Amino acid sequence: MEAPQLHGLSNSGVAQLATVAEQTNSSCVVVIHDGVLVSEWYASGYDASTPVPDIMSATKSVINAIVGVAEGQGLLDIADPASDYIQAWQATESAGVTILELMSQTSGREWDFFTDLFIVSGVEDETAYALSFGQDHEPGDHWEYSNHGTQSLEAVLEVAVGQDVEEFAQTELFEKIGMDVSMARDNAGNPQMYRGLSASCRDMAKFGYLYLRNGHWRGQQLVPNAFVQESLEASSSLNDAYGYLWWRNYDGHSVMPSTPARTEFEGKMLPSGSEDGFMAFGAYGQLVFVDPEDEYVVVRLSDVYDPNNPFGLDQMDAVLAAFEAAKVEQGCDGP
Repeated sequence: MEAPQLHGLSNSGVAQLATVAEQTNSSCVVVIHDGVLVSEWYASGYDASTPVPDIMSATKSVINAIVGVAEGQGLLDIADPASDYIQAWQATESAGVTILELMSQTSGREWDFFTDLFIVSGVEDETAYALSFGQDHEPGDHWEYSNHGTQSLEAVLEVAVGQDVEEFAQTELFEKIGMDVSMARDNAGNPQMYRGLSASCRDMAKFGYLYLRNGHWRGQQLVPNAFVQESLEASSSLNDAYGYLWWRNYDGHSVMPSTPARTEFEGKMLPSGSEDGFMAFGAYGQLVFVDPEDEYVVVRLSDVYDPNNPFGLDQMDAVLAAFEAAKVEQGCDGP
């Protein structure tokens, strides 16, 4: 770890960031700049190697990387119909749903709040259950955040890579960037795609840095550059805030996951974060925020649920506000 002031952050600002981390019930907060660890804070019971048991929907952005690795190896194309890999969807109303549409939450798959939030995670075989739904909309016509739509990617990936998805991810991604992580599984043994990754703040900082570097890691292009760039653009005109399993802090038309009410607004999801930032985020305020302009990655993870703020947006924004305040000068060029 290097001194914060060598990387554009004041010591007093970093101390205040730690205070805010504690006040917001964080488990850990880590900041890296230009690939260098410059600040870390841990709650009681946590240290640099302690994983948060479930980083919730921030898992989805890791699934993006696994799909990207598979595409880079020529094992799939995200423009492919998912039915090329899911036999049960062939000759059905879901036959035209593409992998891209599953990743952009525009698949049009049948959806209701209670089933998607509670039932999917309680069935024996989550993948089979996810595949059993029909269509509410034509593919590409409607944006709805769908856990079971994301879980359908497990069936796609297993066929495409020809092995267990987690085993593929461990050898082709996690081990190569030094992530000591594990994926949760349902009772049928299927890895979860929509939640369930157990990871430390340092693990997720490495992951964020991989995307800051456009999928490049120590001389290897692990995730294709073009795939990364496409994943971080608005994936449809229906939601400026969403790419392919990544969120964007764009100041435009944003649609949030339904709770069950649908929430749409104009503006950034996290007002304190940079507009060109992108993020993996999940319930309990799990956050991997990548600031490409100033080359920072800020990670905040938590195992504490706030029923009044289930997404944890307030906690995430408070951490980002403290981080921004720690910058010594506009453009980070102060002493």
